[in-house]
Amino acid sequence: MFNNQKKSLYMVIVLFQLLTIIPVHAETPGIQALIKEAINNNPEIQALELKTKAAGLRISQEKSLPDPMFMIGYQNEGFKELNLGTAPDSELMFSLSQTFIAWGITELKGRMAEVERQSFEYSLDNLRLQTATNLTELYFDLFLVNKQMEIIQSKKDLFAKIEQLALSRYASNAGKQEEVLMAQVEQYMLQEQLEMLTQANQAKNAMLQAALGRDNTTDNIISVPVDITAVNESEENLMQQAFSNAPMLKEKQSMVEFGLLKAEMSRRDYYADFTVNAGYVYKGSMDPMWNLSVAFPLPLYANNKQDAAVKETGLDVERAKKEYDAARIMIRAGIKDNMSMITASEKLMILYKKGLIPKNRQSFDLMLSGYSTGMTDAITIISTLKRQKDYEEQYWVQFVQHEKAIAKIKELAGLL
Repeated sequence: MFNNQKKSLYMVIVLFQLLTIIPVHAETPGIQALIKEAINNNPEIQALELKTKAAGLRISQEKSLPDPMFMIGYQNEGFKELNLGTAPDSELMFSLSQTFIAWGITELKGRMAEVERQSFEYSLDNLRLQTATNLTELYFDLFLVNKQMEIIQSKKDLFAKIEQLALSRYASNAGKQEEVLMAQVEQYMLQEQLEMLTQANQAKNAMLQAALGRDNTTDNIISVPVDITAVNESEENLMQQAFSNAPMLKEKQSMVEFGLLKAEMSRRDYYADFTVNAGYVYKGSMDPMWNLSVAFPLPLYANNKQDAAVKETGLDVERAKKEYDAARIMIRAGIKDNMSMITASEKLMILYKKGLIPKNRQSFDLMLSGYSTGMTDAITIISTLKRQKDYEEQYWVQFVQHEKAIAKIKELAGLL
């Protein structure tokens, strides 16, 4: 029981040492600089920035009244001569008209334009977060490929050492030729993997260069060592941050607000616009005339237009609310899923780093010395070395999954 308590305490201490890095994300300056470059060079972000600016210019337009109309005309009696002032029906006409929008409509249109601009801003923030996540995932994919290449290169040297021992044993009639061939085949297989990883390295570099918006460059990006990231926030706190800060949710909420404004607009359409017209008629030596009129539409087809529009906008509001609820559910599920992945990765990394890797390495070292004296067969030592390679690769696979999960949580929580 005492030994079990010591083991539990040891695991807690190791976990604490593994996780006491910096809060939220231990990104190196290199990654931060690449994220900034990717955001600055992303053409989709640049296009959405222009769209957002253009939407801001629509606000004042929507709040304005239609331009007034000025009319000038002349009416003459007959075609023989101009007879203004002598013929009773000859006249010079002037009129000025102005259309007035129904009460509150211009303010509503301006508010709708403002809400639409805000939704574009939230979309822009969300696109920046997605770009950062995509860049981080590509970077750590490249990081993993480089680590796998390092591991394979180190294991090639050890297999070469086994081959030399097998040749020495075969030369002294203490070993079989099969053992030499087994060691050589393993080296060829590692060389095959190394070639495939070299191609993967080039592909990952190309994808990373594209994400950075670099066109004419052949420089490879070197992934620098990165410390493991600590998550110092609880799952519930991260969800609360997401519900408060996530641009995706803010965008959905703005769509709900836009729908409510549009619904109010459809109800205001029952109040008709009207046009005021003032005119002056000059008749020369005769007395002038003037007129004043008001024109407005008759809502004869309200059942087909306004009533249907009110129902339509009501359904649009309900749809926007459902989309908002769906986004909340998706964010909650995403944070839960990635947090569970982080927890599992941390446990596996401790298992590999503090258990399987060092113990298997000790076993291999003992077998290697035993193989030279004939106490261990080649199959056993080769299998042990292959397990060592697998354990080391799996450690870095879990490391990369851990960092990708944190990047995804940052995106969901609205943390750039």
